[in-house]
Amino acid sequence: MARHVQLIGTISIANGTASSGALGSAVGVRNPSTAFGPNVDYIIYAPASLTNTINVQVAPVEGPSAGDWKNLSIGGAVVTLAAGTATVVAGAAFKNLRVATASGNEAAQRDFIVLAQVDT
Repeated sequence: MARHVQLIGTISIANGTASSGALGSAVGVRNPSTAFGPNVDYIIYAPASLTNTINVQVAPVEGPSAGDWKNLSIGGAVVTLAAGTATVVAGAAFKNLRVATASGNEAAQRDFIVLAQVDT
């Protein structure tokens, strides 16, 4: 078995909005947590500038509605993304992922690059 880094895609929070689209929709798959093989970890790269605190949100279904999204918490702390950082989401089980502001809208489009460490 070998371990590789795979570009999953980019999810964006549009100017004047508070959440990105679902990762599965952005990369054209129904279930991003299994579509690329046995993902070990996700790494989310945040843009250099953010207006608000950004939370990682996950959903247990492939076609999530508004009520399906929950803030991802690891070790009792909500996973947040700081401007200009790369954040690891280790071993989380989900059927979809997005990023969302804790409060308010972003003042410009914000693009987040998502990579996965994959075992093949």
